[in-house]
Amino acid sequence: MPLIKIVRTTTPPEDRTLPSLKDEIVIFPYETAVKSAERILLKERGVIFGANFVSIGGLADELGQSILCEKIIAKRSHKKAIMLKLLLQSERFSKFAYDVVDDFLAIAEWLENTEPESQPEFDYQKEALKIVRKYFSELDSAGFITIQNLYRLLAKSINKSLPQIAGKDRLIVRGFIELTDAEAEFVMALARVFDETIIEIEREPAREYSSLFVPSIILEHKIKRLAKMCSIGVKIVDERHTQAAIETLLKAIAYPESKDLKPPFRYIAIRDRFEEVSYVMSEIKEKAQCIPLDEFLILVPSLDRYAPIIELLSKSCGLNVDFVGYHNLHKSGIIRTLLGLLEGARKGLTFHNLLRYCEDPHLDFVARPSRSSIKAILPYANFWGINYEAIIKALDESPGEELVQAFNFYRAIQNLINPFTKELCPGSAAENLRDLVSKFSSTGEAEKKAKECALNLINELPVLAELMGKSKLNAGELIAIILTEASERSLPTKSGGIKVSLLEEGAFIYAKEVYILGMVEGEFPPVELENAIFTRSELKRLGIKRTDPQWRNLFAYLRNAGRQSSNVTVLYPMLDGEDELIPSYLIFPFAPCREQNERLNSNFKLQIALGREYSSLYAPVSEIKLLKKAIPENLKRLMHLQFVRHFREPLNEYSGIIRTKRGKRALAEILHKKTIMSASKIERYINCPFRFFVEEILGLRSPEIPQEELPSVDLGNLIHKILYQFYRDRIVRALGKEITRENLDEIKDMRKKLEDVRVSEHNIDEAKSEIEGIVNQVLTKQLLPKYPHLVGAYREKIISILYDFLERELEDRKGIPIMLEASFGVKHPGGVLLFDRPFQLSDEFGINGVIDRLEITDDGNIVIVDYKIGSTPTGKEILRGESIQVPLYALAIKEILSGYGLELTGCGYYKIKAGEVKRSPEIGEFATSRLKNEDLDEVLQKTQDVVLSVLSKIREGIFHFTLKNNECGRCYLWGVCREAFCEVGFRVNSQEENLNAFFNPIEDH
Repeated sequence: MPLIKIVRTTTPPEDRTLPSLKDEIVIFPYETAVKSAERILLKERGVIFGANFVSIGGLADELGQSILCEKIIAKRSHKKAIMLKLLLQSERFSKFAYDVVDDFLAIAEWLENTEPESQPEFDYQKEALKIVRKYFSELDSAGFITIQNLYRLLAKSINKSLPQIAGKDRLIVRGFIELTDAEAEFVMALARVFDETIIEIEREPAREYSSLFVPSIILEHKIKRLAKMCSIGVKIVDERHTQAAIETLLKAIAYPESKDLKPPFRYIAIRDRFEEVSYVMSEIKEKAQCIPLDEFLILVPSLDRYAPIIELLSKSCGLNVDFVGYHNLHKSGIIRTLLGLLEGARKGLTFHNLLRYCEDPHLDFVARPSRSSIKAILPYANFWGINYEAIIKALDESPGEELVQAFNFYRAIQNLINPFTKELCPGSAAENLRDLVSKFSSTGEAEKKAKECALNLINELPVLAELMGKSKLNAGELIAIILTEASERSLPTKSGGIKVSLLEEGAFIYAKEVYILGMVEGEFPPVELENAIFTRSELKRLGIKRTDPQWRNLFAYLRNAGRQSSNVTVLYPMLDGEDELIPSYLIFPFAPCREQNERLNSNFKLQIALGREYSSLYAPVSEIKLLKKAIPENLKRLMHLQFVRHFREPLNEYSGIIRTKRGKRALAEILHKKTIMSASKIERYINCPFRFFVEEILGLRSPEIPQEELPSVDLGNLIHKILYQFYRDRIVRALGKEITRENLDEIKDMRKKLEDVRVSEHNIDEAKSEIEGIVNQVLTKQLLPKYPHLVGAYREKIISILYDFLERELEDRKGIPIMLEASFGVKHPGGVLLFDRPFQLSDEFGINGVIDRLEITDDGNIVIVDYKIGSTPTGKEILRGESIQVPLYALAIKEILSGYGLELTGCGYYKIKAGEVKRSPEIGEFATSRLKNEDLDEVLQKTQDVVLSVLSKIREGIFHFTLKNNECGRCYLWGVCREAFCEVGFRVNSQEENLNAFFNPIEDH
């Protein structure tokens, strides 16, 4: 396989001399290039500097730094900027450009405005356009490289190598990068734009190398510095095993021959939030025991049904798996690739030819298979009895025990993707198969051969039959797999016979007969995959008019809401133009309403899902009734729910409503232990009831995701602690004591002494000095142990924010702080407990909370203030009952203060954010803008009504998801709740009265 050989060196070049670039690409580290800038005539010979010269991101950073360096480097960067800007602005490339493009083009524009000392002899613009036209067209026609992967390709051409370190005086690192012919030629063409003397690539034998993935962000700077000494590309993953990563790099420097460093390093890279989705799916599966899975449909994972198969199988075998992305998975991109690999393996293709086979542009594959994806399906290949010796030999390994593990996990996988499966026939699955296949009608020659081949396959694959006999799969699934194999191996295709066009395993059950999935021509109606195809002629024969309003709604639903699913396909009869194939959902009752059911009963009936799709079409009513009796009760409820969604009001298939008696009993048991609520939990329900269910009912917590900077929650806690200490010290100095619930009734008498607590013109300098001292104390105690490298930067940031806070306090001069971190229901560490018991919202639920700050006004009234480090709610959100935290606290505090003879006259938020410190919005006293004319008592009453309604819905088990906020994109449940489905065609109406009208009560069986 063609490879590019790269040699990196830290030895500075001599004046006006450079190594020959005909056989190797020489990359000088950035610092070396800067130091040597005066001695290198960059205009005469192309020198590529910077560790990531082919990485667009690296170039953008490099060009940005070069602006501040020697002018001669900026001139050279100007040429590269022109070339790469043309690449980025090319018509096709711009569709997939990343965010870094904007930054890069800004730098390029700056460089273009700088007049070069002389016109470059080499026409970079002309050369770049020529290369773009030539290689983009060639690569596109090859069908296996996409423009959106260009960044990864360019970065891989230099960085994706595990170096071999040799020598001590001169550090030379050699890496070998696997590229196809087209990829290698493309990289060389780009290199020639930088230096026309690079004319060939050196071919080396392929080696197994991987990137070194260093798991750390805490000591990122140390690791990067060490890695740079070894010229190792480093990807920061998370906070674990930091010391081990450093020791590994040290060994690479001190002991280059160490056996511990032999490649490859094994890792799993899962992109597009799949780490979060897999975590959520596994946790839900574990936690969901409290609610019966077959009764609470919201728990069914919404990802493509093959995603968990690939994920669980890879984990069980310890394989390296690289998922392409959520959307490709949902469109069955990966499974189509894997099926293509199976097909290629069945044809006896070698490893490299197999890759080319799957890269064939005529095949409908979304994802190009990688080495690791081939490994992932090895157990499946053996499971299906497919000859994979060629691939195993090419990979130079055997599945061994991994295959046994895969067998064990296959049962768990089936349970995960098909929770509603029940075995239709008792006894041995293999015996049932023989029995059912023997009963197939075989009037034609093609049917006889299919039947004979299927029976042979049952005997030919004893491992498969034995496994299925233990796995309790339903007979239909077994028939589907066996008949799929039989059809692909031996079914003839003749005029007048059966034409088979298999897409996925599965089978249709017609009352007494089972036929191969696919297009059946002749005496039977046309069917494809897991649906009947309703052509114009079929609709006409059934007496259905496309202009019928009810059918029109059905087709509109299929077009809008069903387009996102690939599990079921129907032919949508277009009102204008040609018929169009679009996806539908798993379960689809064709009859549009109950009245038409009777009229159409003799023609077709419900199609149901038992892991694979089954359909009963054109069968007598008596046989339909017999088939219905075999349907498990949970599927009957599922079918009813689906029926209502399709023809009354199109809702998402996972409504999030617990309707059955058993489900309600399970929910009541959980809520019995959760009698105390908090304002944040109630707001969580208002924002998204589904997330509330997952976190509060199932007890799932979001996965920990490493961040490069201090998490906003930790920053907020630090600022809260600093302001608490700042005002507490000032109150104690003014009064000689703290204000507690024991002396709160004397607060009006203390009002005059508390004047010194304010920030004023005569004490603001002293206040700033106090803030700095408290910041140093808090950061040393709270931040230094966990984030030592962030202390310096965040000290300056926090001090800057709090200086702005003091200036705002001086300007506003509203109330005087009297209590900090005042709590009710539960004592906050370091704060003041105002009331021992929670504030009772209803007979079942109470609320506890902590108020950041209580103030006393000039009139002796009380105002509560809540600090917000991020965004604050708007006045509209408060009035609509979407933000209830401060009004809810005001309800509780108002009742508590009445016992002390004090009156609450206002509440509001205090935004404390870098560049923006202000009090807004506020209600009652000090209110401005929209809330100025709102009565405090009316707002609090609205809040109480909203909270009581929320608590009622929680008790009733209403946990649908919502699309009304902007948090969905950042939510870790994004891949589970099917939010993307409903964005296509409709939105869920969250009003309780409408929801109740959508569903008939489902009786508990």
